[in-house]
Amino acid sequence: METSLPPEVPTSIGMELERRTVSEQVYLCSPGDLLASILSKGKSFQQLYLLSAASSAGKTTWCFEFVTQAREAGLKVAGLLSPAVFNGEEKIGIDLLDLSSQMKRSLASRSNEKKPHASLCGAWIFNQETLTWGNHCLQNLENADILVLDEIGLLEFIHAQGLMAGLQLLDSGSYPVALVTIRPSLLETARQRWPHSQVIVVSKDNTTPGGEL
Repeated sequence: METSLPPEVPTSIGMELERRTVSEQVYLCSPGDLLASILSKGKSFQQLYLLSAASSAGKTTWCFEFVTQAREAGLKVAGLLSPAVFNGEEKIGIDLLDLSSQMKRSLASRSNEKKPHASLCGAWIFNQETLTWGNHCLQNLENADILVLDEIGLLEFIHAQGLMAGLQLLDSGSYPVALVTIRPSLLETARQRWPHSQVIVVSKDNTTPGGEL
């Protein structure tokens, strides 16, 4: 019997999403809850989930836990994660991790000066060579049960740069299940592009089973 996702998020949770459309389904759930729902629906049911939270709220941590649990359940997971790089408690960079090969490269760093072969986006300087490598990874994905993309952001939606191969994969629908991290400011843009998607809100209580970021 098919099970549903957890109850809808109360209005008081995730206030940064207050401009969401009335028809939009928003859920607050753990990685294990989402995995149980995916398994209940089966591979024949295409599913796209948008994981949304503000910067440093724990989206990548949530994705790491989800990938671990999905693989323990025997599912093949592919895609890219963007773990933060810290110097003590200060976030100084972002890496790009290919889930298939486990290879990791430096994706972005904070800098006052734009470097050669880099793209500027907000406070971050993105390494163009790493973005090219990331697109190559996505273009050569082997069949997987779940596609994870962390994250699709301003570079892709606004500037048509960055991980454009990820946008193309999502637009094509050539995946059984996809999980994509999205900033709240871009959530409505993503919902308009993929109206069949469902939204998951990350909070301190559902980042990991223990509630820790």
